[in-house]
Amino acid sequence: AMESEKMKTAFINSMCHEIRTPLNAINGFSDLLLEGDHDHDTRREFREQIWASTTALTTLLENMLELSQLVSSESPLPVAQTDIRLLCAERLELQKQLGDNPAVEYVNEAGTEIEIPTNAFYLTRVVDNLLHNAAKFTAAGRITLRCRNDESRRTLQISVSDTGIGIPPEKREWVFERFTKVDPFKPGTGIGLYLCRLVVTRLGGDIHVCPEYSGGCCIRIELPY
Repeated sequence: AMESEKMKTAFINSMCHEIRTPLNAINGFSDLLLEGDHDHDTRREFREQIWASTTALTTLLENMLELSQLVSSESPLPVAQTDIRLLCAERLELQKQLGDNPAVEYVNEAGTEIEIPTNAFYLTRVVDNLLHNAAKFTAAGRITLRCRNDESRRTLQISVSDTGIGIPPEKREWVFERFTKVDPFKPGTGIGLYLCRLVVTRLGGDIHVCPEYSGGCCIRIELPY
């Protein structure tokens, strides 16, 4: 009971901080937009900042709802035949549009056609979270989405790598814990990765930071089918 109460307190404290960050940005830039006589470029920049913070807040709330649903139920996730290459291509293109950063190159290495039975809805959320985190920590460089089907082991591998700030070796497992994040000034990181591990585990798979990758960060998913 005491441990449960501590977790609730940690959750509330974390959520207050996570929600307050984008809300402060929305309120601040809205005030600036409404007050004073700004030129067209300045007003556009304010609107873009409001949109980015609104998107971050929406993503955070969606992750909270998904986390609540997964934790409250232990029933197996339903699966259906899914085109993995198409799923990855669509999510990568969406993140490219959302990121809107010409300094970042998005590379699709999905390989040949891959269809396996899995839960497309939750796998989409995992891929979105990994791509979103990669974009958040990569100001310039490359984000690569790879997909490989090991038919002999009947295992699907999906990895998202970037040339961003990377994750220190001592925090490669820590980042998947609840309410943790590498950069305290960037909201949502901990919940996203914890949600990813929860989903992948429920699908019978594994997710980890690749220790052999250098020059940024690479997170790999392995799903049996």
